[in-house]
Amino acid sequence: MIYLLKQNAFKNEAYDEDYLGNIMWVKMNKAATVLFWLLALASFIMQWPGLLSYLPLAALVVAGAHVLETAFFWFALKDNSEQPGKDAALIMVFGIFHLQSFMPKSR
Repeated sequence: MIYLLKQNAFKNEAYDEDYLGNIMWVKMNKAATVLFWLLALASFIMQWPGLLSYLPLAALVVAGAHVLETAFFWFALKDNSEQPGKDAALIMVFGIFHLQSFMPKSR
């Protein structure tokens, strides 16, 4: 897997262990985000009792934050994207985990 990540790394950047670690961290967080959305949808459909009944409300709060992140992307960072519509949709799903690919890298 690391070999594939090395080949998919930016061609102009030298191989950087921290860079690959960051890619793996973002992918794990994206997977956790998808799991959250699926659990919130299941909780909404099945009306789970107890604390799990608050998952749809939490999903609405997260969706509100993602709307703000998408608006920030659209007005400030859209020019950095090759496919702004697709990236806006991915920011609605994954939030900051997709948005950070447009943020300047700090060294």
